[in-house]
Parts: sequence; structure tokens; C-alpha cells
Amino acid sequence: MEAVIFQMGKVASTAIGAALRKQSIEAVQAHIASPERLGMKLKIMAAPYLSEAVAHTVYQDFHQELRAMYLLSRRRVAASQYEHPLLLITPMRDPLTWYWSHFAQMYTHYSSQLLRYFLGTGGREENFQPEAVFLQMLEQMFYLLDNTPEPLDDPDSLPRIQRAATECDPSGTVSAQANRFLLPLRWFDEDFHAATGVDVYEHPFSVEQGFGQIEVAGFNILLCQYEQLHLLQPQLAQFVRKPNFKLKRENTSEDKDIPSDVKRILQKGRSLIPESLVQRINNSKYARHFGYPRD
Repeated sequence: MEAVIFQMGKVASTAIGAALRKQSIEAVQAHIASPERLGMKLKIMAAPYLSEAVAHTVYQDFHQELRAMYLLSRRRVAASQYEHPLLLITPMRDPLTWYWSHFAQMYTHYSSQLLRYFLGTGGREENFQPEAVFLQMLEQMFYLLDNTPEPLDDPDSLPRIQRAATECDPSGTVSAQANRFLLPLRWFDEDFHAATGVDVYEHPFSVEQGFGQIEVAGFNILLCQYEQLHLLQPQLAQFVRKPNFKLKRENTSEDKDIPSDVKRILQKGRSLIPESLVQRINNSKYARHFGYPRD
């Protein structure tokens, strides 16, 4: 049996994949799976600003994503040739906690971006203080997003938001972080829909139960909230038809030894988000459909 875990990252996909493999289910994990998006990722892999460690990780992910693209595209164009639909598991997460978890994981990579941002403002490298610069960059990004008339959850608006960011920060750091910050709001349109042809917003999702199931030609899709995964083991077991399926925590940010200075930066960063921007995020299509913020 084969299953694809198709998700935006930082949503316990490693734990789900490990649990599936223990049940002899081949699990393919991917963040991107459409030809257009994978073509863009090829260009990112060749970018000079990527560190060797990050470029290697991107390269390894690309192999899985290429496999996922093949599986999804064949089911879209030739569903009748397969006896069973492809199992597709997609967790999602509160968009704000997703960003802070993502930042903690990518802190070393973002440190080099912050230095470029600092130097672009006229700073001298010997005076570089990552924490202070990160908070300065966050304030600039939050001000930009809070005041832009562009929809925050529309993939078509992202290039215009990024152009505005580049005008106030030629280093591209604010632009890149705005892209990451808004990713959850766009992901189901920009990646999931593009790869599967399925618009999840046209199908019901139980906010109270934390999951929804979609059955369409070629696919059997399970959508589930990251925050309720510990309660959804029975639904996952039934979905993959494995009564002994057990989900354990693996590689989650809560289990990682996040340095105290990074935790402090994240705490200060959260306090900088304007309430009006939080409300715009909470009013997004993504947040309304999947029930965020949770009580």
C-alpha cells in the first residue's frame, strides 16, 4: 500500500510517516508536488544565498516531492487505471504558531539573511546583533503586511506584496520572510490545489472533530488539524485500514532542544504582531475553514 503525506511542513509529517511505515505502508512526504512549483524549487536550489546544509536538505526533499508529483499527476489523468484511490494525508496548523516553529528550525539559515538585511541598512558586521536585527525586520514586515491593501491569502497578491517589501528592503529579507509568514494562508491554493486539482474549501471540514475526509476520482484525502493529532489516531487507523496503527511523536519542534536565545527571540517576536494583523489572518479563508485560532 502507498500513501502520500502532502503538507506545508512543521505539522508532524515525520511522525505520521514513521507510523505508516511501521504498518508496511510506503509513505511519500512532500511539501510541493505540482510541476510549476517544482520548477521554481529547482531555481531555488541553484541560488547562491543558500548554505550548503540548507541546499542539501532542499535537494533531498526534492526527490520525495518529485515522487509525490508523479503519484498525484497519474491519479489525476488516469484514475480509472488504478484499482484503489491514492491515500492522501494532509495535516494543517495554526498559521502563527506554524511560522514561529518554522523560524526556530531555520534559525541558522535565517541568521545569514538577517546579516544581509543589517548590512543593507548601513550597519557594520562587527556590530551585528541577530536578536535586535530580527525584531527590527519583524516590525518592518508586520507594518508592511498590516497596511497593504492586498489580500494576505491570495497567491496572486504575493508578488505585489513582495515588490513592496523589496522597495523598503533591497536585501530581500523582508520579502522572503513575508513569503514564509503567509505560506499557510496560501498553501492549499498554491500547492495542494495545483497538485491535486481538489479545492479543499469546497468540501466540509469538521472544526469540532479536527478532521475532514474528501473522496474524489483518484484520491481518498484525509485533512486533519495538527493540534488534534493525538486525538485522531482512530480516524487515521480507519483511513489507512490498519487497526494497529499508532501515532508517536517524532521530530516535533516540542521535542527539539531549541536554544534559550531563540526561544527568547520568538517570545519577543510574538509580542510585535499588531492586533489588526492578527485579525486579518484570523479572517482569512484558511483560518475560517479550518477553525483557527483554536480556543
